[in-house]
This record gives sequence, C-alpha cells and structure tokens, in this order.
Amino acid sequence: MGERSENKKELILEKASEVFSRKGYLGVTMSDIVSGAGISRGGLYLYYTGTEEVFRDVIEGYLAACRPADPGAGTPAERLAVFLREQKKRILRKKGSLERALYEYSFSGQGKDYMKADFDEGVRTLSEIIASGVDSGEFQSPDPVRDAENIMYLLLGMRIKARTFGIRSSEVDSEILYMISLLASS
Repeated sequence: MGERSENKKELILEKASEVFSRKGYLGVTMSDIVSGAGISRGGLYLYYTGTEEVFRDVIEGYLAACRPADPGAGTPAERLAVFLREQKKRILRKKGSLERALYEYSFSGQGKDYMKADFDEGVRTLSEIIASGVDSGEFQSPDPVRDAENIMYLLLGMRIKARTFGIRSSEVDSEILYMISLLASS
C-alpha cells in the first residue's frame, strides 16, 4: 500500500473509532463509518468488507494503546503505581473509550480473544511487578500470579461499572489503595 492509501486507511480507522466510541459495536453500520469518515462507500470498500473487519483494526489499535506500558525503572512499588495510574485513566476515560464496543463485540461471541489477551497481558505485567516486589521485600504475596489475577478482576469490574452506571474517581482511588495495602509488607 502506498503512503496515500495508508493515510486514507488511518483516517478511516480514526473516524470509525469515533463512531464505535459513540454507538458501540452493535449499533454501527458501514453507512455510519462512511458518513463519519467523509468518504464514499466505494472508498471504504476498497479497504474493508464489513463493520467487523473495520472494528478488528480499530480495537487492535485501541488495545495496543491501552496495554500496560512497561512501567520502567524504579522500585516495584513505583512500577505498580505507574501501572495502576494508567488503569485508572482507562477506567475513567469517557471520550474515545471503546470499552462498550469491545464488550458488545465480545459478548456477541466474536471477540472473546481480544478481552482475554488484554486481561492476560495485565496479569503478566502485574505478576512480574509483584514477584519483583516480593524479592525486594516491598510486597508480600504467597502467589504473585493469583494476586495479579485478582487485581485484574477488580480493574475489569471497575471498567464495566464505569460503562454501565458510572464510577467516581474517589471510588477508583479507594479500591487501588485497598489493593496496594494487601500487598504491602508489614
């Protein structure tokens, strides 16, 4: 694909992301994407054959951006704080969030692999941080993987709560502090 084609595809994905963010997955048609991107139907069909194909590219980009970044250098507690701060942003994000669309896609039976990979990546990152904290004496955990899974379950629950009936920043802070207190070495 040439540079112009790549730019057009990026524009389609950017505008489709906005449409999916507003309408979810189930409510979006190819006409919505055409309208949102300001291109012709034929122009869209040069790149995609249907909404699911567009959504797969959109959600892959979204999840890559949401993936737990390498928390970088620092103590395990500092790395955990960076990880949890990023998760809090994802939970509270309203504009541009594709969480609703991702849930609809997953619950329709088509996209379970995306949610599983997202969850597993969080567990992997967290378990590495927790194990490192146990080794340094900063954390206590008889099973870093299980603790990481429990933290991810809580974070996932807060993301769902945020999309279904709302969540306050103070609630997220309270839960994060509780998680950290369970790991803190005495």
